[in-house]
Amino acid sequence: MASSSLKFLTLLLVFLVSLQRLSSADAVVTAPTILPIPAVGPIPSSRPKRVSLDFHYDSLDNSSSEFLVKIIPNILLEELDDFVKLTLHPYGKSRVGRNGTVLCQHGQKECFLNKVEACAIHVLPHNMGAYFVFCVQYMVSKGLVNSWEACFDLLIGMDRNPVVDCYNSDVGTKLELRYANESSALVPAITQVPWVTLDEVPLYNTSYENIRKAVCHAYKGTPEEACQKEVGYADETSPTAKFKKRAFRRGWI
Repeated sequence: MASSSLKFLTLLLVFLVSLQRLSSADAVVTAPTILPIPAVGPIPSSRPKRVSLDFHYDSLDNSSSEFLVKIIPNILLEELDDFVKLTLHPYGKSRVGRNGTVLCQHGQKECFLNKVEACAIHVLPHNMGAYFVFCVQYMVSKGLVNSWEACFDLLIGMDRNPVVDCYNSDVGTKLELRYANESSALVPAITQVPWVTLDEVPLYNTSYENIRKAVCHAYKGTPEEACQKEVGYADETSPTAKFKKRAFRRGWI
């Protein structure tokens, strides 16, 4: 079971990262030459402001893990991140004790993983922090929490040193306290995890279908492809569903 889960996770991570790198490469190759424009003052962007999507979660909470494992691939595969500013908050319903120490819902192991994920989000470039969180949360959801370090190797080319250095320094502690301040300032206050807000407004229905629809309605620009096709995570035509069907047929899972 563990071997099968790791095999599928490896393939999915390679697929996700390769897809992003391919998209980035295409963007470089096909980018048109832009001639310099005379300095006549700032030119406003024609693209509307991205909507803010915030996920507050606990790293060892089962609902949070299942939620993140479903949501993160969909946002990246459907390219919602083109018009969504996704922010992950690995703090959830933790609290700060009298001596300034963070106390977590599921004990010190959760505090440890919250801090590791906070550092990964902080130091890793582009969407690599989100991929790392996805990998760790996949491990948690499969009962493989003690194998979380394998994510450094599964994400090919990832250097673990920046994450480790962050964790072992005061940077990791400052990140924890920053998340604590952000969480305590939420209005209304967090009552459950995962806690999702869209432009600072809570979304109590945290299914991917509902989040995607809310994002599409909130975005002020021309509807993107992900908004035009009314599909959700379980839809047979979604990229993730296609990949999982192919993996099942070939005996990877």
